[in-house]
Amino acid sequence: MAKYVDVKLTDNGDYFDLTIGDDGDFERVNSFDTAILLSLHCERRASESEVEIPEMRRGWIGNYYQLVELGSKMWLLYQARLTQSTINRCRTYLQQALSWLTDYSYAQQVTATPTRDIESGRMDVVITIRRNDDEIETLNYALWQNTGV
Repeated sequence: MAKYVDVKLTDNGDYFDLTIGDDGDFERVNSFDTAILLSLHCERRASESEVEIPEMRRGWIGNYYQLVELGSKMWLLYQARLTQSTINRCRTYLQQALSWLTDYSYAQQVTATPTRDIESGRMDVVITIRRNDDEIETLNYALWQNTGV
């Protein structure tokens, strides 16, 4: 297995940026951080049953020619109330968005567990990745906040 599997990102507060090393090349890390961020925040196109009007189905243009469709349908939930039903749909969308990591053997197992904090209206996700070398990586992300119940 390759020691480095991902490009290092720098969190600049409002956005992430690729990190360039002293040698002028991208810095690499032994993590799935960039792959996870793309999988969660790029928009996967909605089906006809989810959004009736074709122009409103959104989707990331980078998926047009790709064999692996990146992105999630989390955008369908952004105006939903933070109920158990929303959390269940969120879990489904997260698993769908991350399934390519196991489908293409980048990892043995990937699980996504969404959680909510009712007081703040915040939705988070804990992602656990069992790598091919049996090492386990756990990543935490804030999905959205200020959503009422």
